[in-house]
Amino acid sequence: MNLLILSPDYSRRVNWGHQHIRDSLLTKIKNSVQYGEGFRHLGKTHIPDICEDMRSIIGYPEVILMENWKNMRKYTGGDKVKCFKAFIVCDYFPDSRGHINQYNRLLVENKIDLAICNTPDVLSHIIDQRDAGNLPKSLKAVWVPQGVDTDIFKKRDLIKKYDVMAVFGLVSYIYPERPKVQSLVSSLPGVTSLIGDWKSNIKYFDYAKAINQSKIFVCANGINNQVLMKYFEIMASGTLLLTNLPRSYETFGFIPGEHFVTWRDLADLKEKIYYYLNESEIREQIAYNGMEFVRANYSTNHVALRIHQVLSSEVISSKRRDSDVLSERNRLCGLASKGL
Repeated sequence: MNLLILSPDYSRRVNWGHQHIRDSLLTKIKNSVQYGEGFRHLGKTHIPDICEDMRSIIGYPEVILMENWKNMRKYTGGDKVKCFKAFIVCDYFPDSRGHINQYNRLLVENKIDLAICNTPDVLSHIIDQRDAGNLPKSLKAVWVPQGVDTDIFKKRDLIKKYDVMAVFGLVSYIYPERPKVQSLVSSLPGVTSLIGDWKSNIKYFDYAKAINQSKIFVCANGINNQVLMKYFEIMASGTLLLTNLPRSYETFGFIPGEHFVTWRDLADLKEKIYYYLNESEIREQIAYNGMEFVRANYSTNHVALRIHQVLSSEVISSKRRDSDVLSERNRLCGLASKGL
């Protein structure tokens, strides 16, 4: 399978976890290449031209994998290339940000064959939009969960310098509860905390290291209350995740109280922090359970393998359908030539 991934290099950005999945996918598919800023970027934005440039590298692409409507806005001509096209869809929710409309436009304009959805709720919204006629009836959709690079996010032999860590993106219209959570954590008597955000301090490998140096990581979900990539990063590192209960958590196989702990409100969060700091054996057992579960099911290797399997299966099915259509067309032409 000749695979072209259209995406910039995320390893130099804040949201770098997605790049690890693409890196793993590139290692699994021999004839594959990523095109975008940081990867063989020639400044071209017309997809047919990019595909022609790839002939000497991987051969003409059989599959194009696109992701993130913000990254894909500048690309044109996706409807002109005759190959299987898949789109990784994230943050696809009916809210004021209008991401659904942006995604729908690109999915239609590029004649996308398959939507790969990163949460069960995104998959549900794609199906709803398709049923409403806003997406083609022919569009297939599948859920492939997020994952974590378990070579980076792992349990390390480091001293626990912090009781509680609360470092995350502070985007007020997406995560309105996070400033309140950080304010609470930083004000707790007798608690050593690490507070921060992506713009000001801890990034990349320092972030992974700091998780290991923390007994508890406190998280606050966004307005759509989804299972976040942060869940996988924290649990894979063997640190206790303390978060408000997300939607669709059971679809991932997560069990509150066994793999992670949940809080209801700020008063409950305060109580849970002190409880799990004092009950170290219980805290460490839950953290261990979460680590074992995530590492066994949600590594970037698992996710990349699933995407590879889905793409291979869909490409084979697509070729079979095209062959059936061609055979039927030839049969009808044969009958017509005989006057039947």
